[in-house]
Parts: sequence; C-alpha cells; structure tokens
Amino acid sequence: MVRPALLLVVAVAAGSCVVPSVPAVAPVRPPLKVAPVVVATAKPLPTPVPTPPPDVVLLRGPAPRQRGRLVDLLLRSSVAPAALDVEVDGARASPWMRWTAATNELEIRAGPLPNGTHTVTVAGRTSTVEAETVIDRQAPVVRGLYVTAYVASDPERRKELFARAAQVGLNAVVVDVKDASGHIFLDVPEPTAKRIGALEPFFTPAQLVGDAHAAHLYLIARIVCFEDPILAAAEPKTAFHIGDKLFLGESGLAWVDPRVPATRDYLVGLARAVAAAGVDEIQLDYVRFPTGPGMDQLDRSTVSGRVGAIGLFLDDVRKAIDPTGVYLSADVFGLTTTAVDDLQIGQEITDIARRVDVVSPMMYPSHYALGSYGLPDPDAAPAATVTDSLTDGLPRIAGSGALMRPWLQAFTLRHPYGVPQVEAQIDAAAALGVHGYLLWDPSVQYDALPPRL
Repeated sequence: MVRPALLLVVAVAAGSCVVPSVPAVAPVRPPLKVAPVVVATAKPLPTPVPTPPPDVVLLRGPAPRQRGRLVDLLLRSSVAPAALDVEVDGARASPWMRWTAATNELEIRAGPLPNGTHTVTVAGRTSTVEAETVIDRQAPVVRGLYVTAYVASDPERRKELFARAAQVGLNAVVVDVKDASGHIFLDVPEPTAKRIGALEPFFTPAQLVGDAHAAHLYLIARIVCFEDPILAAAEPKTAFHIGDKLFLGESGLAWVDPRVPATRDYLVGLARAVAAAGVDEIQLDYVRFPTGPGMDQLDRSTVSGRVGAIGLFLDDVRKAIDPTGVYLSADVFGLTTTAVDDLQIGQEITDIARRVDVVSPMMYPSHYALGSYGLPDPDAAPAATVTDSLTDGLPRIAGSGALMRPWLQAFTLRHPYGVPQVEAQIDAAAALGVHGYLLWDPSVQYDALPPRL
C-alpha cells in the first residue's frame, strides 16, 4: 500500500543573465620554462580499511501472507531515525515508525512489497529485505468500533478513542470519510467532490491514518454511497425523482441512482482517492436502492436489474482499489442473511459476498421486527438474534472468499444495553466461529463497552 509521503518542494527562479561583449585579445605566451627533475621516494600504499557492516539489520520481515498491504518490518538500527530518514526501495516509508533506544529496534510500516529483494535505508545506511508473499483475498479478522467524522475531527478526542479501543483489546476503528450528508471529511484530491462542494475536510490522511496506526489499529474508511443530497442537487440526472421533485428517503435526504454511470464514476473515483490515502479498508454503506415514502412510485428496475446494478458498482470499486491492496467491505441489512429476495433494494448477500472481501450485516437486535426468528422481542434476546441471523447467513456466503463480520449493537434503543448485552452478542458470534465484529454506538460514547475484549 502506498502510504502518504511528505514532499519538500523547492522552487528555483531562473533570471536572465546578460554577458557584456569583450573584444578579442590575442593570447600572450609566457616564456618556456623547464621544471627540474625530482626523484620521489617510493611510499607504501595505505592499507585498505574494511567497509563496516551495515548499521541496519533486519530482525523481522514481511508476514508470509499479505494482499499487497502495508507490512510491518522490525530492524535493528545503530542510529535513531528522523521522520524522513527511512526509505523502502528509495521511497519514503509510512509516517508510522517507532524506535526503541534501549534496544536499537526500529519498527516501521511499509509496502506493499511484492516478491523479491528490497532495500531498507535508515539515515543513509542500507539493508536488504527478502519478501516472500502470497497475494490472496483473505481479509484480516478485526474487532472494531465506529467513530463519526465529527468526533474524529477533534485530535484529542480522536486519540483518546483510539487509545481506549486498543486498551480494551479491539484492533480496528471505522471512521466516516463520507456520511449521509454527502460531505467528504478526508482531505483527498477528488475533482468532482471539489466541483460540487462536497469536500469538508476535517482531517488529512497523515492525521487520521497516522493516529490509527500509531495506536496499532486497522483503519476502516466508511463511505456512504447512494444517499447523497449534495450530488443529487448538483447533478440532478444522477438522482431519483418523483415527477419533477427529488425523492427523499426516510431521513429526508435525496438519493442517487446506482444505475447512472455518473453516479458510479463519482463514487469509484472517491474510493480510489481514499484507498491511495493509506487506509487499510474501504467500507461501503448505503450500497443499495432507496426506501422511504413514495418508493413504490420510483423506477427501480426488476430484482435482477437492481442486484446487477449493485454488483456492477462493487466490481468497479474493486477494480479501482485493487492496485493499492486496500480491502473492500460492504454493509448490508441484517435481514439479508435470511431474506429470499433482494428486499427491494438490490442487496442479495450471496451476490455481494462474491465481490468484496468482507460482508457486514447490521445485526442490531433492536432493528428486527417483533416475532422475527420466532422471538417475541429480538431486542430483548441479543444472543438468540445474532445466533439465528448468522446461522442463516453463513451458508449463504460460504465459498465466496468473503469474511462475515457483523455489526453488533452497543447502544440502547428500547431495552437497556450494557456490557452483558454486548458480550452476549460477541459470544454468540464466536460460538459459530465468527470472531470478527464491529460495534456501533451512534453517540460514540460506548458506555456498554466491555473492559476487555
């Protein structure tokens, strides 16, 4: 993965120079002199000084399996590196690095590293790294929590939350880089976003990625896709309409059409820019057709047309970000694990799983109707709800290559949710072999976060 690099640009102004003309003068030859002959005494040549061994020694190289992602390297360095001293194959390494003076150990993140020999240079001292990797689709098993862009925009609060996640045993965070407002909060060079006024950068890639990786957290960038009032207003041809008015979903916001090429092109370009910013995974949310009052009046195609449109979009995103090695995940409704159709929104979990690395059903027990799975009130039975949903969903994605990583409830809607309810969901998933999960608390308070996970 190509990490953001700090570039030092030096501008040189070249001024014009006028050389005055000089009249030609015939050269004057000095009188010829003969130097006396001097016989020098022979001296022995100096003894060559052996070149000292490299001051940078590799202690731990790339993991044996990676998918073109960042790799951790552990080296022993006799010199403390400055921020810009470390290079891998001539390119600046990731902003994240740590040098332990007591042991002269230097940890850095770099990559992606294809098979072969690579050079690591620290303060001008070079060592070699042998990378033997297998490129595959298997995403890592992560346990994370969600952070809004607004909370993450405060550097102190961001670092505090990242540290808290790591302290309780989580290894990932999900941060909004584009939410349902249509705004883009990560400072990335996406020309359409700039033209339509969608850019509202709260943090730079170096700030967000650097803080997450400094806390040893896997960073998932959440992109809300087709609920997008900014794009709908700026490019009406991309939007859903009822008559001559924009269609508004349940939240009162406009939606754009996955079938329109301009819609897909914008989101694909954004995904490409975010992947290049150095995140570990891109998570697509609201990757579906809209729901809300009047949805029956929309031209939403047939079931196969809806599923096909979502599949084409996912394929386009995957093709765009694959060269970076960034993983791709998709959020889906919890009911997709059980439903026999696309829920009229184009989400068919088996088809989606074939196109992404991770599929994340939103298994919040409070969001299931009374009587679902034969449970009088799923919200009062968090373990049973997660068990039943996963039991239906796991066979549907078997053989796809995608991981099942459910969203679990860490907030109170009707029944109080505290540590026991959160732990009950986690334990229910683990009992079925699902050890990765994401915790959602829209308030980002996480009062129900267990002390150790």
